Amino acid sequence: MDTGSPFTPITPKDYLKTRLHIKPDRAKMCYLASAQFYRVPINDKVEYMLMAEDQKLHKFQFDDAIFLVPIDDRIKHVQSIPSILGLNFLTKNNLRFFTDPAKEIAYIEGDFEE
Repeated sequence: MDTGSPFTPITPKDYLKTRLHIKPDRAKMCYLASAQFYRVPINDKVEYMLMAEDQKLHKFQFDDAIFLVPIDDRIKHVQSIPSILGLNFLTKNNLRFFTDPAKEIAYIEGDFEE
């Protein structure tokens, strides 16, 4: 979860497991974790699953995720950057994120379907 991110990226750490051939759109670039990336739109819905405290999985369809393709994949830490859920994921799924750093608690609330 990154409440400062306006978008929800799937990073190389995760999309390389899919073996999809991704063509970067060189017109759109962004930075994440001090690395520069091409932003590549995903032209399909992505399914995310969140696990509740009772170990039950809740599925969310999301059509606004992007792939982040590193401009320079020689930067070693690029492969370790995790995919994140951004503000657009929370907003489109009517979810709320709460955190209490002093108690080391963070959780998401929303109307989860049964």
